[in-house]
Amino acid sequence: MRNIEDLYKFANKYPKKEFLVAYTVDVNLNGYSVEEMVAFFSMFEIPENIVFNAEFANLIPSKD
Repeated sequence: MRNIEDLYKFANKYPKKEFLVAYTVDVNLNGYSVEEMVAFFSMFEIPENIVFNAEFANLIPSKD
């Protein structure tokens, strides 16, 4: 979780850069479930320049 927070802080610091998160729902090599990963990435406000795989992005709840 700390690494995700650090990524988001870095992305906010460099808003003109795009950060691609290579995580899909099909392949899981990190030991966490898809649901856990969605929760981790959703714990903090997601910067606009963070880009997720479309299938994974659809699982992240909207903050609207």
